[in-house]
Amino acid sequence: MKINKRNILLGILLWHVNLFAQDTSYLSTDAILNDLDKSLEILIAQQKISLRKKQEKSAWDLDKTQLGWMWGNYNSLKEDYGFEISQSFRFPTVYMHQKKLSQLQSRTAALELEERKLSMAVEIKNTSNNLLYLYEIRNIIQEQLDLLNESIQQQEEKFKSGVITELDVLILKSKKAELISEKTGISTEISRLEYRLGSLIGRQGRVSLSDKEYKIKLFKEDGLSVKHPKIVLQEQELQLVEQEIKLQKSNMLPDFEFTYQNTSLQGFYNINGQEIYYGTDKRFQSLQGTIAIPLFLGSYKSKIKQAKVQREIRSLELKQIELEWDNEYRQALKDYQNSLMLFENFEKEIKPLAKKSYEYAKEKMDTGAISFLDFKDEFFKYLEILKQEKEIIRKLNQSVIKLEYLSAKEIEK
Repeated sequence: MKINKRNILLGILLWHVNLFAQDTSYLSTDAILNDLDKSLEILIAQQKISLRKKQEKSAWDLDKTQLGWMWGNYNSLKEDYGFEISQSFRFPTVYMHQKKLSQLQSRTAALELEERKLSMAVEIKNTSNNLLYLYEIRNIIQEQLDLLNESIQQQEEKFKSGVITELDVLILKSKKAELISEKTGISTEISRLEYRLGSLIGRQGRVSLSDKEYKIKLFKEDGLSVKHPKIVLQEQELQLVEQEIKLQKSNMLPDFEFTYQNTSLQGFYNINGQEIYYGTDKRFQSLQGTIAIPLFLGSYKSKIKQAKVQREIRSLELKQIELEWDNEYRQALKDYQNSLMLFENFEKEIKPLAKKSYEYAKEKMDTGAISFLDFKDEFFKYLEILKQEKEIIRKLNQSVIKLEYLSAKEIEK
């Protein structure tokens, strides 16, 4: 039986294509953002909130109740038996402050979830922005390669005819090799970013964007009207330290213990001049209260001083992050305005001129006034201008994404 190598190669190629298709999901940027709640990182953060909520119930952590019993000749030769129940507990304000501390920790976990969602949304938007940019650049490079292939074919025919030297052909092939190398690098980066998108939303394999157009994003400036979860988290850290100070102060208050005893005391007893016998059916009861007062306060006071220093640190950190946030927002807004101005200037002047030159060269080539190779040079220039345009859009969109994050626009919506 004769094996058809062509069919084998075609089968291998189809298998690879099918494998790639199974490994890749096609989603729009909006669809990816809507799937954010399915992300493993978000699910982990949600479980942490649930954990904190359950820990709130353990704030009133009373000590174990002690149950003791006695049996033997501890009052007379007769065998008596008894039992006692003992319960100790802290000063009530300790449990109150532990409860409040636990509630603050639950609120902190919820804020961490909000902040993580915003951070992941920013990473998804930036990754998508870079992917759409790379898709565009890859398409432009492919156009350049198609044009070069046609040019090389024409130049090789001229070389065979003796019109040009081999150097003219080699120059074009060298340019082609550079473009192929650039396209390979871009394809590698696209693959890395697509796998990263998959990881962000909890999908196995690559996520390829199905967005049809690479458009600019605009930002409506209205200041920092909403407090960012990261700043609120810092405020929450300060509240946690405040609550910790209250808890440490409560620990200096007395502890209590109550013990109930019940026993028999068999024998004869003189009650008001009469001898009376008490058997096991007669029970003697008592209730004992104990107060534990801390006499050595050095350790407690040291913990309070530590917490107060921590409070000062958290307060300064809050001021620092608020200052940095405001300055970062101002700088991001300035970057956005500069990028937008550059984009508008590019669209109004640079790109129209390049397009006009390209169309003029094409018209000349169609009428035979210039050769295809002369047209190729002008077309290459126009494609390079398109590359610059995509880079400007990428930077403009990056500045908008950063402003949306700093101003917490997702929360405001």
